[in-house]
Amino acid sequence: MKKHNQNDYKRLIKTTGVTQDDATEISKIKHKRWEIEECFRIMKTDFTDALHDVFCFHTDYQIVSTKQMKKIFKDTKK
Repeated sequence: MKKHNQNDYKRLIKTTGVTQDDATEISKIKHKRWEIEECFRIMKTDFTDALHDVFCFHTDYQIVSTKQMKKIFKDTKK
């Protein structure tokens, strides 16, 4: 893997026209985007956990038999 030095970054800034202010703004935007993605990940996990509690199975540590799975399908069609 190539090691980048300060001159590589200076050349990149010159060719792209990115200023320090732009880089700071990009960093802020990326951080906000990360926060939003993290919130969705947490909500998805909580929702999945709630479904497991409702249907009384936990795929992260419990093996569901075919008979149990058929019952789950039947119950969801009601």
